[in-house]
Amino acid sequence: MKRLLLSATLMISAFTFSQSALDKIYLDLSGGARFLGNTTTNTKAAPGMHLDLGLGYQLNDNFAIKGELAFDQYVAKDTASNAIFNYDSGIKYAYYCDKSTLIRVSVNGVLNIGAMAGFATEKFGMKAQIGVGVASNNNSDFKSNYSGSFADPGIKGNDDMISAGIVISPQYHINSRVSLNGNIGYTFLAKQSNYVDRVVDGTQIDGTDMLLHVSVGISAKLGK
Repeated sequence: MKRLLLSATLMISAFTFSQSALDKIYLDLSGGARFLGNTTTNTKAAPGMHLDLGLGYQLNDNFAIKGELAFDQYVAKDTASNAIFNYDSGIKYAYYCDKSTLIRVSVNGVLNIGAMAGFATEKFGMKAQIGVGVASNNNSDFKSNYSGSFADPGIKGNDDMISAGIVISPQYHINSRVSLNGNIGYTFLAKQSNYVDRVVDGTQIDGTDMLLHVSVGISAKLGK
């Protein structure tokens, strides 16, 4: 009987703890547009798609930590009068669109600046997010046209970088669990080895880049 009571007590305690932890976990999903990008003078980076997915844990009313996975699409359009060549096939491409995708993984601190500054209401709030991580740009056209094997460290054939970012997010609270977000953020990329338009110009560089992304999204708490 004592063992049965002990087992029941442990089960209830574990359920209570898991429910309490679940109440502090939330998901973010946002989509919008990416602006800027480090290209050569032969192309111009058009706005591209931006998507991000985050999983956060609310430590207290004013501070949370969040892991984030983000995707930014580049489309670099040829603006030069000279054509682009595939040197392996000898095929000539005019007005070429060089497409690539930047994938970022980051760890972020999230501040409830609306509550901290005292201007948050029951329906409206604002959060600020600051984080660091890693990023990798995948240019499939460059990789498919490349002869030989890649000797670069990290993800072979990709341009791997260090990232840091800041995001400001005004919020509208639909209810206690679900909020709509508007997001504007800057991402800084360090140790960039190639221009975004890598098919057009494969020159090696050692520079930095900056992205602007604007998006709308939704936040949802997993618990009550």
